[in-house]
Amino acid sequence: MNKNGIKDENIVVMMYDDIAKARANPTPGQVINRPGGEDVYHGVLKDYTGRDVNAKTFLAVLSGDKDGVKGTHGSKKVISPAPEDNVFVYFADHGGPGLLGMPGGALLHAKDLTNTLLQMAAKKTFNELVFYVEACYSGTVFDGMIPKDSNIYVVTAANTNESSWGYYCPGMTPAPPAGYNTCLGDLFSISFLENCDASDLSHETLLAQYQEVKNRTSQHGTYQQGSHVMPQGPYPEVRGLLLPPGPVRDEARPRLCQRLQPRARVRLHPGPGHGVLKRGAARAAGLSSAEDAP
Repeated sequence: MNKNGIKDENIVVMMYDDIAKARANPTPGQVINRPGGEDVYHGVLKDYTGRDVNAKTFLAVLSGDKDGVKGTHGSKKVISPAPEDNVFVYFADHGGPGLLGMPGGALLHAKDLTNTLLQMAAKKTFNELVFYVEACYSGTVFDGMIPKDSNIYVVTAANTNESSWGYYCPGMTPAPPAGYNTCLGDLFSISFLENCDASDLSHETLLAQYQEVKNRTSQHGTYQQGSHVMPQGPYPEVRGLLLPPGPVRDEARPRLCQRLQPRARVRLHPGPGHGVLKRGAARAAGLSSAEDAP
């Protein structure tokens, strides 16, 4: 985000923050998300960590409820866009039918999340909101809930009856570096993040990214350890560029991008195989405090 001109004050990060210092991490203090990749942990601001990463705080941050974050130990930042601003939300965790996982506290239920988004839209809180969700069964959270004529565009890693998959796992090619007994990422997430890295976001459209990510996440249409990427809301063809074309004034860029990266302590629908499914392998390796898991 910073590389694309979005300033820290326009970003809110929620992460459980239990990977970098985990005992099983072969590179203490660092986090990588692809083989040979650079450290993606150092220098990243952390607004909410640990027990503050829960459904209540997330909805408060999302809806701009400053009173709702007063009891946290975090930065107290919330989303506060102007009506002409665009908002991007990235959520990564476990999931189950009609709900999304959280590291602590209650799970995030579909009705609570979609009601919050629709209320924000009704109040004209933002110009457009784009929401990417990495979770098993994530299609159930938004299925039929986002009107086609709304200014909310959602992309989920899976449809209503399937899991999402881990990637860069032991046994895969390419495999994680020596010492990493874990998957380094999730297939949907690495597909869109690596697409962002390789693309000029001032020219790539949401439709172009959706088509690329859908193809890669489906394992090029085979769905062998792959899933169906599902759009909700307006078809991406009617959405514009990922970033305004440059050069761009700072105020013309998306005003706030939120990236949620908790690591849940519960497994909802663990999958088959050699730990490829979601984050089960990462937790088993201790990279998300599996040694503390019940």
